Amino acid sequence: MEPTAVISDPEAKRTANGSEESEDVTFDAFEADADSYISKRELANRSLDTTAEVLPLSRNPQMPTEVKGLWLHSESHFVLGNDGELIQPLVVHLQSMLESHWSRLAADSRRVGLAIFEAIRNAIDHGNLELNSELRNGESEWEYDELRERRRRMVPYSGRQVYVTATHTFEEVQYVVRDEGCGFDTALLETHNPTDSSNIDRPSGRGIFLMKT
Repeated sequence: MEPTAVISDPEAKRTANGSEESEDVTFDAFEADADSYISKRELANRSLDTTAEVLPLSRNPQMPTEVKGLWLHSESHFVLGNDGELIQPLVVHLQSMLESHWSRLAADSRRVGLAIFEAIRNAIDHGNLELNSELRNGESEWEYDELRERRRRMVPYSGRQVYVTATHTFEEVQYVVRDEGCGFDTALLETHNPTDSSNIDRPSGRGIFLMKT
């Protein structure tokens, strides 16, 4: 299947039940196997980035049948710094592992890959580099990108690592992404739930939304 994304319009008129048509379209699109989404407000800024994220995640390698019958358990550990260019190659490798061990999940590999991509990106940006996502909600996203590049070279941020563990068994596939930042209050996710339809057009929280979807 080809990778797909949906464009949601924050200016869409509201329906009789109070929800926005664009929100319904976005959630319906995910039900129909969309891989990502872009709000109309962010179309000019996010379309190339989103396409670059999704396209390399569309692949379908398989473990040879003879080898699959011998396999019991796999656990892999990866360490990467704060270089965003390393995220995609690692995610593609993790997808290959998923599709080899769990061929029945091949159709979901793109979404799993995108969720891992967003988890690692969040670990770098909001964990290790301690970037405030609110910088992305205005007209000055360039400030966010500029601060990211500065902090990658600054102490103490520059010495921090992101750790990724992938565990595959017959019963379960688990990914753990850990950073060396200061952490955050998870209760904030309840007060500002990125999966709530009212937040769907906000750039901040997009990663959490994709991971939960």
